[in-house]
Amino acid sequence: MGPDIHFIITGHTHLERAIDIGGGRFYFNCGTWIRLLSFTENMLKNEDSFNPVFNLLKNCTMDDIDKASFSDAPFVLDQNSAVCISAENGKVTGRLVHIVKDGDSVAQKTIKQFQR
Repeated sequence: MGPDIHFIITGHTHLERAIDIGGGRFYFNCGTWIRLLSFTENMLKNEDSFNPVFNLLKNCTMDDIDKASFSDAPFVLDQNSAVCISAENGKVTGRLVHIVKDGDSVAQKTIKQFQR
């Protein structure tokens, strides 16, 4: 990208990111909205520790998987994110946000932002 490009926005690499790449330029990746499963080292250390995970994936519904947790941490990562670019008072702001759903309402929670 040339020096006249100030905001680079991509998606679908599974990991959300907001990075100041220098020179008044910023890189955003909104990640993916598919289910991402969190496999910890403890889950994967041996067959006994992996059995509960295996049984969940083999025998349960998607709803069960969505609600599952291991060691008090959710198994499915909430990665519903977006990138918002706005201009106000002569400045441009880029924000990486999480989309937060609560019943029928939807809100944005800013994770990281840069202003130019």
